[in-house]
Amino acid sequence: MSIIPVIGDIIRGTRGTYTAVKQIGCGGMGCVYEGEDNYGNKVAIKVPNIGGPNDIRSVIEKLEVEIKILKEIESRGGNKYIVRYIDDATIGVYPVLVVEFVEGEMLEDYVRKKGGLNPDEACDIMMKILDALEFLHNNNILYRDLAPDNIMIRRNGDPVLVDFGTAKRGLAGTCIGGKPYHPPELIRGIALPSSDIYMWAATFIALLRRKGGRACIDELESGSYSVSTQYGPVLKPPQDLVYGSCIPSLDVLKKCLNPDYNKRYHTVSELRKALRGSLSPPLPRYAIVVNGRVYELDPSRSYILGTEGDI
Repeated sequence: MSIIPVIGDIIRGTRGTYTAVKQIGCGGMGCVYEGEDNYGNKVAIKVPNIGGPNDIRSVIEKLEVEIKILKEIESRGGNKYIVRYIDDATIGVYPVLVVEFVEGEMLEDYVRKKGGLNPDEACDIMMKILDALEFLHNNNILYRDLAPDNIMIRRNGDPVLVDFGTAKRGLAGTCIGGKPYHPPELIRGIALPSSDIYMWAATFIALLRRKGGRACIDELESGSYSVSTQYGPVLKPPQDLVYGSCIPSLDVLKKCLNPDYNKRYHTVSELRKALRGSLSPPLPRYAIVVNGRVYELDPSRSYILGTEGDI
């Protein structure tokens, strides 16, 4: 819990006033509150977690970076798949960020609840995230921390990129790393558009299922897909992914995840061109009629005809 007094206090920003109602999340770097503006509209209020495990200077700097990046994104017209900046303020010497309140849930929770997504839904989400990355890269911004825990899913199914504390303008940056979604160069302070592309492919895989119904996200995050290379640990996409009409081919995923960033797709435009030539053909739809009822069959499952509890 943040030790900054927030709930019930009036927070005065440059564009309005805000009141925090309840805390909805707290991590090592920041705490987020559901709040209201002076018109009663919901907002999300983020403050640095100065009582957490991290150095106070780093948590303050991270939130100041996020404020700066989101204000720049707003000045460039914004993107519908990126959380919208509303305002910023200070409480004492501490920065405060106010953004739109996204009605929905974290993508990682959504995927686990469903046991992995069907290919078409995963594709819809990740192509929209690719739009967000293209917008960022066109404006010389690298996200640097793409993973299911930094994406929210709105109630209408649209994804939203949140948490821009590690985003950077330009190619220079501090060292980050530690997630299985991160490419090896991040730990050395190197970040390029191809680094975001690596994380896009890793996140795509995490949303999917393997044949037999196993969700990828838990195995990916446990390190089951990691392999050692001269560059450091990287992901190796499983061979038995459940493919749909718009899932990148295994060859495209492998190129996105190449441990050598010079051998990946260098831009989103280059990746899009490869995707247009490699997307899997639609799987045929199969069904069987039993006693007048139609059962649609999942090509990733095995069925035994005539057994109790099955078709």
